[in-house]
Amino acid sequence: MSGRALMLAAVAAAATMLIAGSTLAAETAKEGTYSGKISFAGKITKKVPLGENDRSFTQAFEMEGTSSSDPPVKSRCLGVAQVIDGVLEEHGDCVDTDKDGDQILWKTTEEPRHYYTPIIAITEEAVAGTGKFSGRSATQTLNCGYSTLGEDESVFGWDCDVHGKYKLP
Repeated sequence: MSGRALMLAAVAAAATMLIAGSTLAAETAKEGTYSGKISFAGKITKKVPLGENDRSFTQAFEMEGTSSSDPPVKSRCLGVAQVIDGVLEEHGDCVDTDKDGDQILWKTTEEPRHYYTPIIAITEEAVAGTGKFSGRSATQTLNCGYSTLGEDESVFGWDCDVHGKYKLP
């Protein structure tokens, strides 16, 4: 169960990477759209149960990902999730870094969903940036598939399709 929350964070990070890579290629356009793919690996770092039935808890997670863009973008994410009676809500932040070291900070949110839903929909909004990403506005959505990696449910992977739009200052 805790792996699902991690997957959500990974999806957000993946979307961030795709956007950063796509906007690099379209640097001359003042605004545009992009799409791509990103894969994440993550781990639940802390889980605090509420009660004894494991249907309600809060957890923290972190994940890293790499986009399929050329050049690829690296993403690192931190997030928290709460599960109340099997319904998961997550939010977090991701920092994407391109080949030049320029970065984008993304605010990531997910609509509430049942904890065991294998497909995750995430929305991200760029809230800050450095270098070429300074002053840029962007939003993106990620649709991700989730899987656990190994026997431990706290280690997970996300494979995401990313679609977004950006506007330069």
